[in-house]
Amino acid sequence: WGGEAGGSVATGAFRHTGAGQVEMLKENLVIRLYRDRARVEVDYILRNSGAAIDVEAGFPSLGLVVEGREHREIENYTILADETPVSYSRKKGDPSPYRSLYRNEFVDMLALGPDDDISEFMLLEWLVSKVHFERGETKHINIRYESLYAYSDGGYSDDSDYNDDWFRYLLSTAAPWKGPIREGRVTIQAVTVDARKLIVFPKGRFQQSGGALVWEFHNLKPSAQDNIEVNLNDHLSGSLRCCPALMA
Repeated sequence: WGGEAGGSVATGAFRHTGAGQVEMLKENLVIRLYRDRARVEVDYILRNSGAAIDVEAGFPSLGLVVEGREHREIENYTILADETPVSYSRKKGDPSPYRSLYRNEFVDMLALGPDDDISEFMLLEWLVSKVHFERGETKHINIRYESLYAYSDGGYSDDSDYNDDWFRYLLSTAAPWKGPIREGRVTIQAVTVDARKLIVFPKGRFQQSGGALVWEFHNLKPSAQDNIEVNLNDHLSGSLRCCPALMA
């Protein structure tokens, strides 16, 4: 929940407001991996260091327009502030730097030249909410959603190619909050997928703990190098799908 992401996401028409005076004291992120999607829950403890303010921040979601139909990465999104539901709206971002937003395998399958522009088929949206903070107030923000895995397939004649399934969480969107993330914990649980096949980035951050992968950190000012990616290493899964790919 935040705004600009150090070049990895284009904000387009959306700009966060008020985040620069609010500190992120704690982030607890739990990613549960299922066969065709991840279920994500993230808890934030945020403290306003200044005068009363309305903070508007967003959560990024990628997608594609296929045959006139929009296919979105994020489904069943909810946000709570101190256990009270908060409404959200969709605001368009700018997906024009799609070669960094979408995986190279997907772009390669489109056989694009270096100057080709397919941004009209790409979606970048921010799920935007406004939360009021009194002077010095601390709030608990809870966000839950389902994230469809990114995958792609293609081919010619009787031959088909399938790329691995991917999950991505942009920790870098937390950069606009005041100061670093004071304390953070990321837990990845393989629920109905093969944990032995997972390839997790950033490398060297996660440790095995009680059957899960856990990364704990302190005083992190996140950048694009801290974004979390999970390769499910299951490139044959595309043959079992019936729906167009979401390329996160």
